[in-house]
Amino acid sequence: AQAVGFDFTQHRSAHQRMLEDVRRIRDGLASGDYTCPEGESYVRCLMDCLIRHIKEDGKPLKAILDTHLYDFSP
Repeated sequence: AQAVGFDFTQHRSAHQRMLEDVRRIRDGLASGDYTCPEGESYVRCLMDCLIRHIKEDGKPLKAILDTHLYDFSP
């Protein structure tokens, strides 16, 4: 993303929001004050945070990266 000049400002904010969600879940678990929606496990709640980040917050990044060829091989 840096190589193609993607502005990470909004994505960094999205990372911060996701981190705040994870901390809220963690702190709630530690204090016993957090409950996930009925029928969901805590692992599922955390996984949902990550999936939401990838699917929603990652859309602008994916749109830019899809227009460029890139190779992750060493």
